[in-house]
Amino acid sequence: MKPNIYSTLLYIFILLIGSSYQTEVYYTKTDAILTDPNFDYHIIDTVMITSTVINPTDYEVLNNTAFRISITPDNLKRFGEFISLYSKNSVKQQFKWLPFIVSSISSVPTEGGIITINGYFLNEKVIFFNIGQFQTTPTNATIDSALFLIPQLNDSSSIYNIESLITVGTYTFPSFLWNVKDPTISSVTLNNRLIINGSSFGPNKDWIRCNVAGYNTPSVLSIVEFTQQYWLPIINNTTSTSSVLGGRVTISGDLFNSVNSFGFKTIKTIQIGSQSCLNVSDVYLNSNSFICQLGPISKMSNTEQFTNIPILVTIDGATSINSNILFNYDVPSISNIYQNGKRKKKKSCFQIQQLRISIPKNLILLNVRMDQ
Repeated sequence: MKPNIYSTLLYIFILLIGSSYQTEVYYTKTDAILTDPNFDYHIIDTVMITSTVINPTDYEVLNNTAFRISITPDNLKRFGEFISLYSKNSVKQQFKWLPFIVSSISSVPTEGGIITINGYFLNEKVIFFNIGQFQTTPTNATIDSALFLIPQLNDSSSIYNIESLITVGTYTFPSFLWNVKDPTISSVTLNNRLIINGSSFGPNKDWIRCNVAGYNTPSVLSIVEFTQQYWLPIINNTTSTSSVLGGRVTISGDLFNSVNSFGFKTIKTIQIGSQSCLNVSDVYLNSNSFICQLGPISKMSNTEQFTNIPILVTIDGATSINSNILFNYDVPSISNIYQNGKRKKKKSCFQIQQLRISIPKNLILLNVRMDQ
């Protein structure tokens, strides 16, 4: 049984000024709750975050030993600052404002993959996730989840109980222990030799000890062959969107799996240039096409590169190899063609047609002369 590496809520402890007791602070989706059995919160008359007075409607005394401060859009931006509780112009309590909740952290097999951190307020600040010496930032983050791409783990000395850290902005939370997934066997066949297929077997056969119970075999079977197989997505096509507004992009290819071999929905991320293309979903089940939401060119690290932007598609940790399919902003697309004008019997010797070409940035109207 592995140790629990996180609690349901991320608890922060603060020292009560002028006292040997500790005050406990924990965060919900809407509030910060302070509790201290040795303090009467009824004496508090002013609450400040750094030098800004908090509106009295945004805090209240719950009872003698509990106090509530609302999490608002304004104070959410002030992560890491100090909140002070005053009574008659004297500071009675002070703590660092850290509205950030972690409820669960997933594992990945030794082949690597996507780690999901669930909680709340996960997209408000830059997050760094350290596993041992490896540091990564989210490939995608929403208010209640963040996805981190972890490469193959090659260090056999550190696949269990790896000391790990989460840093939000400049604040690092207390360390915890993280583990890879245990080996999983998906199939076993016996035909002159035993063939075992599965996941999280490590990067080479030296990691593996294989025991077969109930048979007259050595206590540990020797591994005569070990292979790893990765099915990498292949990009075949991409649509375009506006460089000014951004918008939906559809990327199609091969091995764009909707579900994995175990029947679970695959975890998909798409990177276009320096941007994560958000809200990735299947066009329909097993369509080999994904739709995502891309931001405008202003969100790219290179705001001058409108064309030939590289695309990476990652499915359950397997990332597409370098592709000659590149993304381009503002590619024209024909939305409709219609005829405007009538041919007159005597005076006209040609027709005028209008060809509307819809471009995300503007609309071009072309007049095409067709001689008769």
